[in-house]
Amino acid sequence: MKQITQVITILGLLLIAASFAFADGKVSLRMEAMEEVEVINQDGEKEIQYIAPESVVPGDVVLYTIHYSNQSEKPAESVVITNPIPEHIQFVEESNHGSDATMRFSVDGGKSFNTPDKLFVTTEDGSQRPATTRDYTHIQWQLIHPLDPGGKGVVGYRSILE
Repeated sequence: MKQITQVITILGLLLIAASFAFADGKVSLRMEAMEEVEVINQDGEKEIQYIAPESVVPGDVVLYTIHYSNQSEKPAESVVITNPIPEHIQFVEESNHGSDATMRFSVDGGKSFNTPDKLFVTTEDGSQRPATTRDYTHIQWQLIHPLDPGGKGVVGYRSILE
């Protein structure tokens, strides 16, 4: 039950973060979380399906997707979507998906963002080491092109509940 509460809390935090990313009302955001499950199809083959999370436990994979749309009559320029990665959630490497967006990460609580190969963390002894997905605190997507009026798209990532 504790894990379910954590997932609900985590999803709530992400929804709050996403809803305030564009406070001017031009771009609306909607977040969804789906649990990744392996099922046997009618041909007896394994396949991946995504379902509404009911009882997520450590080790389960959750797919987070943010749907965005331009509610304005003008193109939305330089659209950036920033989302925190909550405690107990680990980004799955190479799992990002999205519509014409670049993805960067933060390891300092969202103060700065960069590509994974340029992220480093300071260890307890003061030395630097390359950041791992476990160190990520935020994900940021920047749309490559302006978002036309009425334009829509999605960005997202897979994660593991620790």
